[in-house]
Amino acid sequence: VAKLSRLPDHEEALKNGYLLEVERVDEGVYSNKRIWIRPRGRGPDGKKHLSREISDTMVYFFSHRWMTPNLDPSLAHPDDEANTKLRGIKQILTSKKYMWIDYMCIPQRDPSSQLRAIQSLPYYVHASARFTALVNGAA
Repeated sequence: VAKLSRLPDHEEALKNGYLLEVERVDEGVYSNKRIWIRPRGRGPDGKKHLSREISDTMVYFFSHRWMTPNLDPSLAHPDDEANTKLRGIKQILTSKKYMWIDYMCIPQRDPSSQLRAIQSLPYYVHASARFTALVNGAA
């Protein structure tokens, strides 16, 4: 997130390697969850990378209203021109934190993939330690 100047859509985030795939979530002690991340690609030896574990305390789920809605998807964006939302996210996240935000994590261009991703929302909420609502001052 620190490198981003604008929130990319899912397809761009996937192409640029910003997304990780959750392989499974195990219940942990005292309700902490263990999340297994499936790395992309292969190592120098050609073998698949092994899954790695992260704690749910590292995962933030962001809920928000789109700040630049538009019926034309090419003009719609969840943030404003000043990237207010992205700046707020950067203040919350540190380098050892992960986030889930719909625009980056749900396909935007393929309706059937988008529907499957929307149906998986409860899974990602369950895997997150923090549910953060990004709101502006407007009522």
